[in-house]
Amino acid sequence: MTPKKNYSTPFVLSILGVAVIIAILTAIWVMHQRQIQELRHTVEDGQLAVEKMELVASMIETARARTRLTNKITFIEDIIEKDEINMQLDRYAARFSVLRQQLLGLPVSSEEMSILESQRNVIRPTLVQQRRAAELAMSDVPADVDRAKSILIEQVYPGQGKIIDHFMQLLNLQKQKINRAGAATNQQFESYRRLQS
Repeated sequence: MTPKKNYSTPFVLSILGVAVIIAILTAIWVMHQRQIQELRHTVEDGQLAVEKMELVASMIETARARTRLTNKITFIEDIIEKDEINMQLDRYAARFSVLRQQLLGLPVSSEEMSILESQRNVIRPTLVQQRRAAELAMSDVPADVDRAKSILIEQVYPGQGKIIDHFMQLLNLQKQKINRAGAATNQQFESYRRLQS
């Protein structure tokens, strides 16, 4: 017959105490890991919003530069200078397209996609008219240049205004996301501080 081991009460309490301490430390570690993951997600969301804002700001400047150049070409008489401006217009058009594709390559919300789709419906006709105005402005015929100016005033400028309005909506969405990310980071930091106390 094997003798039963008789554990003393202090020994059992010590084992239970160690087990409780291990359980508490494990729970704290799990909560800490969860908070780190939440914080990482919040920071990534904020970084994505900043990246989108930078792309949108670049697209706004590119669109405005194209319009300024299209306007400028209507007041220049030197055909060589007009040709140089026309090449710049093509470069800006390509840059705008690349920036837009970069933006669409990022994760976008349904609200952002809706804005971009609405904007696309305005971009195409505006660019067509802007190209038409630039082509007319290349002419030596004063009536063609006057028609180019008219197209700019009546169609391109209002179209660009709508495009910029869409960009401003996107910028406001990104600002809201950054503000939410900042608030979430502060809340997570406070939660972490309370856990440490």
